[in-house]
Amino acid sequence: MDIYVRAGEIQGFHLEKYSLGNADIVIRPQIGAIHWTDFSRSKELISLGEAAAMKNLSEIQRLAKRIYKRDLMDGLKRSAKKLFGITPSRSV
Repeated sequence: MDIYVRAGEIQGFHLEKYSLGNADIVIRPQIGAIHWTDFSRSKELISLGEAAAMKNLSEIQRLAKRIYKRDLMDGLKRSAKKLFGITPSRSV
């Protein structure tokens, strides 16, 4: 049984490493020894997550602005292609 538990831990480690490597922003609330499955302390965990997000607010806003501009440009490109049959170059 210990082998299965350890294999699961290793798999989780690599999955987390892969997922975080593709993230635009990683927010790590300071949860101490609270386990993520401790639902009896969910309000506390949510508050800690909100506090961590607020500490990263400028980075979150910067990313949101970049995504908005990208999506706006993509929409303009689709409209230009539909209306005029052209694809403008992207400079954002």
